[in-house]
Amino acid sequence: MQLLVKRLNHSSQSGIFSVESLQEWLNDDLTIADRFAGMLVVPMSRRPKDLLIFLRKEEPQKVSWAGNPEKPVELGPNGIRLTPRKSFEAWIEMRKGYSAPWTDQQIALAEQIKTVLLEIIVRNLDDYNRIASEAQSQKDMLIHELNHRVRNILGLISGIVSQTSTQDLSIKDFQSILGGRVQSLAIAQTHLTEKNWNFAPLTMILDNEERALVAKTNLMKRSGPEVKLSPKAFTTMTMVIHELLTNAVKYGAAKSENGQINLNWQIHQGELHLYWRESGVTIEQSPSQFGFGSVIINRSIPHDLGGVAKIEYQRSGVVAEFVIPAMHFETAEAEHKSDSTSSEAVSIIHKGQPDKESVLIVEDNMIIGFELERMLQAMGYKNIELAATVQEAHESINKKIPGLAVLDINLGDESSETVADCLRNKSVPFIFATGYSSVKDGFKKKHANVPVVEKPFSSSVIQAAIQSLES
Repeated sequence: MQLLVKRLNHSSQSGIFSVESLQEWLNDDLTIADRFAGMLVVPMSRRPKDLLIFLRKEEPQKVSWAGNPEKPVELGPNGIRLTPRKSFEAWIEMRKGYSAPWTDQQIALAEQIKTVLLEIIVRNLDDYNRIASEAQSQKDMLIHELNHRVRNILGLISGIVSQTSTQDLSIKDFQSILGGRVQSLAIAQTHLTEKNWNFAPLTMILDNEERALVAKTNLMKRSGPEVKLSPKAFTTMTMVIHELLTNAVKYGAAKSENGQINLNWQIHQGELHLYWRESGVTIEQSPSQFGFGSVIINRSIPHDLGGVAKIEYQRSGVVAEFVIPAMHFETAEAEHKSDSTSSEAVSIIHKGQPDKESVLIVEDNMIIGFELERMLQAMGYKNIELAATVQEAHESINKKIPGLAVLDINLGDESSETVADCLRNKSVPFIFATGYSSVKDGFKKKHANVPVVEKPFSSSVIQAAIQSLES
């Protein structure tokens, strides 16, 4: 059959054609003629040819001839002259190696089959092209989103490294503290990836951090309902728990033989309340200086999640309470979600003149925002306001119009575009910071002259962007 197809591909025939004797049409080396006699070929494409082939077996037929062409010449009464009655006597032959003839109706039916099949093929090709196009679009979107997340993570790590390096630490302590923070962040990202960036259990954080930091068994007693945190809350709480446990190992309950940590949580008025209490240790005096770890504990939840963080250094140990809004967690019984405040619903009342000495930072990640704040302080700016949401940004502008602003384009489920519009209306210069490698065309066209810096960024990049505003 392969040899037959090869022969057909080299044939000059382009339309439907039929053969009644394969022995006559083929060369002797193709043995298919020993099994089949007739063939009807329906070409479906040109090069290479896709063929629909119908084969027929031999069907011997009686054929009447006017005379036997192989009959030898006989002398008659008139010599070699033909005798009419005898010469044209009918002769019947049994023809072999032929199939039944292909009728006009059968060839017309083959044409209809070809038309229907071509319509199906074209439709399937259209569907394939559509699916391929959708798959490519989805792939591009995933790559775009992955690039955004990677840039944000790199910006976050850059902030952690920078803030950790500002502490007066030995090289060994620096490596230990920095390694612990980066490892904690890496574990959080790994688990979120395994959960397809969906809600993940709070207990997973506790298990991982306790296993990594605490050598003492039964140090932490915990209780509370089954709770899952949003990806953002999961990352934030991982950093907070890591810092709390690190402090407990160095100075608190984990350092004492009789030390104990009680962690319990409950849902109260639609919000998740977590209570951390250390005991079995005596703290002579509260810390006089606070490092970056304390900043993470005190500011991450309020800034990143819009929640509450309270911490006290009592004589019996550290006591803390954290409140996580409903939109950032869900329980086994019911999901606790709330929509982000719509930017259209924010009351935008901007009065007064810009304060040239103040800067507004709109960034939903506390560590990145805190690092940007440090950069601006090093450049000489003193009055710096940090906002995590569109609503907080507008509230800040309502109180005091800044002389400069740095805006993260994407703030979780919302965009800082309305903040940018407000600042433009007030002739306040601003720059964009983004984790995406490119800005959407509509957004870019609307704010064509606004400098854009990509995360992770350095102090020199920020300074150059600000200087470009002044030129």
